[in-house]
Amino acid sequence: MTKPCGMEQVLGLDICKDTIVGDQMQRGIFGGQKKRVTTGEMIVGPTKTLFMDEISTGLDSSTTYQIVKCMQHIVHLTEATIVMSLLQPALETFDLFDDLIHLSEGQIVYQGPAGASTPVL
Repeated sequence: MTKPCGMEQVLGLDICKDTIVGDQMQRGIFGGQKKRVTTGEMIVGPTKTLFMDEISTGLDSSTTYQIVKCMQHIVHLTEATIVMSLLQPALETFDLFDDLIHLSEGQIVYQGPAGASTPVL
């Protein structure tokens, strides 16, 4: 797969691209970098649907924004679907979403275009 938005840079992996990931026996990249590698692994291949749960945990808001922006680019380019859960995303990250499903205590509170959800939330 080509890198339509510089995936290594977006995920912050360009500084460790030649470093082994590692495991319990061999030291490798740091925990935050491992999380970013996992996100990158999810988008490799011909998949048309991705489920991404709390991908922002352990990441700063700028990195979260960059990852979501790249996912948006991939969705629009490949016509894929991504279902992503984020806890309290920054407003600029929230604005990247096309559609939204807002849950409260397991019940759907809102489902529809993200831009129309503000009065509901």
